[in-house]
Amino acid sequence: MRRTSPSRLTSGDDTSTNRREKPSSRARVVTYPRRQWRAANEDETRGLAVVENAVNIARSAEDVFDYCPDLTREPEWNPKAKRVDKLTDGPVGLGTRYEAEFLKANPTMIEFVRFERPVAWESVGRSRRLDATSEGRVTTTEDGARLVIRMGLRAKGTLRLLLPILGRFMHKQEERNLAAIKQALEGSGARAARRRA
Repeated sequence: MRRTSPSRLTSGDDTSTNRREKPSSRARVVTYPRRQWRAANEDETRGLAVVENAVNIARSAEDVFDYCPDLTREPEWNPKAKRVDKLTDGPVGLGTRYEAEFLKANPTMIEFVRFERPVAWESVGRSRRLDATSEGRVTTTEDGARLVIRMGLRAKGTLRLLLPILGRFMHKQEERNLAAIKQALEGSGARAARRRA
């Protein structure tokens, strides 16, 4: 199996290869040699599951971007989000931090490490059982905008054994989440248009 550098997984830059992956590519698991990857806490990473999903939305790129990184609204489209609390003051942007709970008694600390309105953002989430990166990209289309979400999942402890299953599960879940985002944004857009009429 060809090994892929960690930078390829988080940057979204495909210029180093002649074959561009489809945004709706299936979940896959990439395992790195110990010498190639070290986590922030110096533990050696065993593997990383990467999932990517995309959806077209009949709203402007600005509308899509303003909705998605506001994680306090995630419970509107992600049924796994039990709670999301914003820890920093001011508008959402680079350095904004949240505390969220997706699994019972397993809080996740989330911080935005990239924020370029209205085209891209990236966040890093850390919890006792799982670390994750989430990268969003928004591009303008003829009918609105295209949203691409790319996630990297690094399991800890015994959860590492379930990494291939976890990746497939997250891919299906993200498909449902993006469909819910599309419904929320297009529905609110239709309601606003009716109010203006």
